[in-house]
Amino acid sequence: MKPLRSQNVDLAFVHPVGYVLASREAGCRIIAKDIWHGKTSFTARLWVHQESHIQSLEELRGRTIAFVDPASSSGYIYPMVMLIKRGMIKNRDPKTFFKEVVFAGSHDAALLALLSRNVDATASFDTAPQQYLKVPCHADATKQCPDDARIRQLSYVAETEPIPEAGICGRADLDPVVARKVFEALMGMNAPAYRPLLLAKLYNIDGFAPAADAEYNSVRDAVDLMGFTGRK
Repeated sequence: MKPLRSQNVDLAFVHPVGYVLASREAGCRIIAKDIWHGKTSFTARLWVHQESHIQSLEELRGRTIAFVDPASSSGYIYPMVMLIKRGMIKNRDPKTFFKEVVFAGSHDAALLALLSRNVDATASFDTAPQQYLKVPCHADATKQCPDDARIRQLSYVAETEPIPEAGICGRADLDPVVARKVFEALMGMNAPAYRPLLLAKLYNIDGFAPAADAEYNSVRDAVDLMGFTGRK
């Protein structure tokens, strides 16, 4: 946030919660959002191991869970909001529902903790198993393909509302003409010629789509419910 407030940078890549905080604290305004695997939103899921025979959210009461990180939209915040709204978690304390809570630090580490049965559940985004559980491809061992055997070991017992994708925002006093030119340049990168650059150099995204500040209102609600701001 500080570089935006001090005008040391004009633009910033931000995840959904990061955008809400940057908007509130530094006046950052969304310019475009990512298209990732053909979508501009995703969901969070509570994943379980098939061998646990857990089939409902209530069956996780008194069990163990690996979240990703306290600032992760799909790996903590949205799953917590869902559980709070359903009356399962009290006072924003996950231990009012789960027996033990750990933070794995990354989505892949959380999934591996579940696969190794170190925890009973984990929170991650809807396509995380396909993204992180990989093996060398049969046709070309230099490439990675989804590990279907491990993916089939997982199922989910709950899913959140859609979460808007990450994006690029500009500082509060960025000239509107400049912001428009940036937007047009980002839209121009959706051309097929730039796809290899986006995939290889820009954290593996498909392209960019128009974005509006109001699309992140649900994220604001989640941030407020989790007490990340001074609002009640």
